[in-house]
Amino acid sequence: MTEQLDPKDIVTLEELAISNMWEMTALVEVLEKKGLLTKQGQR
Repeated sequence: MTEQLDPKDIVTLEELAISNMWEMTALVEVLEKKGLLTKQGQR
């Protein structure tokens, strides 16, 4: 038998994209603080 999913456990594609954006932002900030990544101006 299949397990019924709780509608509260389902996320939208938009929610996943926003979550991913915040995770990437946090990762970049950590890498910048550790000196492994630097901001570079546009050419």
